[in-house]
This record gives sequence, structure tokens and C-alpha cells, in this order.
Amino acid sequence: MAANKQRPFIFVTIKASTIRNIFVLDLIAGTGIYYLIKLVTASVLLGSVGSALGTEAMKRIPIARLIQMNRSISPVKRADRH
Repeated sequence: MAANKQRPFIFVTIKASTIRNIFVLDLIAGTGIYYLIKLVTASVLLGSVGSALGTEAMKRIPIARLIQMNRSISPVKRADRH
């Protein structure tokens, strides 16, 4: 008989700030870009492609990364404990 091997249990956590950033960037900005391109070109296909490319471009812009990093910084300062 084969011996039972224990398999490691993998537990993945996702920070709430990561979920918020995905929600804001992909859903809200992507929808805005889609409707803007659709309004200008009257093409659903161009709106969809532009939305996908626009959100990916926003993820790669250094300014967007700086804003994203600033969101994770807590404004509350802790007092040092001695």
C-alpha cells in the first residue's frame, strides 16, 4: 500500500487595498474609458479594446504607481513605545 503523504496547505491572502485598487482602476476607469471611446467613435469594439489597453497603460505609468503607493501609507502615526 502507498503511504499517505501530507500535502502542504496553501493559504493565500489579498490585502483590501489591492482589491480596492483593482476595483477603482479596472472597473471605474475602464468603464469611463470605454464610454469615452464609444462616444467618440460609436464603436463597441474600439471601446472594448481601448478600455483594456487604457487600464493596462494606466498600470504601467509611474505616476499611477506613486498614487497607488501613497494609498497604502497610513496617515495615523504611532507613538514609539519605550
